[in-house]
Amino acid sequence: MNICLVSNHFSPVGQGDPEVYVGTLARALAAEHRVVVVTTEAGAHLQPRREVTPDGVIVYRLAPFFRAFDLYHPQVAATMSRIVKRERPDLVHIHNWMGLSLAAILSSIPTSAPHIPVAMTLHDSRLLSGWFLSNINRGLVNRVGLVISPSHDVLDQHLQRGFFRRATQQVLPYGDMRFHAARLVEAYQRLLITDRLRPFDQRVA
Repeated sequence: MNICLVSNHFSPVGQGDPEVYVGTLARALAAEHRVVVVTTEAGAHLQPRREVTPDGVIVYRLAPFFRAFDLYHPQVAATMSRIVKRERPDLVHIHNWMGLSLAAILSSIPTSAPHIPVAMTLHDSRLLSGWFLSNINRGLVNRVGLVISPSHDVLDQHLQRGFFRRATQQVLPYGDMRFHAARLVEAYQRLLITDRLRPFDQRVA
């Protein structure tokens, strides 16, 4: 399977729990799958920096100009679109997107042939921040076909606000990463099967 993970920070940048989680997950998945990570780095440049880690993870480090403007970032959208065309992932799994722009990421992932399904892990309740942004985010995540949460509480907060009603929902607590990654791959496979069986006009988009 060809998996693209999106996270605003990735080792060695960022040492918060989500960043550590994504780094550990990428290494675990790379043992049996092709893994591409899209992330950010300090500075500002037009073209992403591509590298391959010792574990075989392909990493694109973006340094967009004016990254504080997080509502929609055309540079991120254009760069992400080129990465998707080059790497041709089977699915895109979004984690944290601050500094990358959720709208830019989602707009760059094809919704028509070749359709690429989208998964999202809820590491926090950032989607719910503020009335204006939460309403925009609710519409954006209609594109998500699989939502994963480390707890029922976090997932329920989003469902109660009208998020992810069309998505497959799964609670997957943090824990031993080998077990966690195996469960995640099972969820990916179900997403791919469901997506391929569903007619184009009924797919999450």
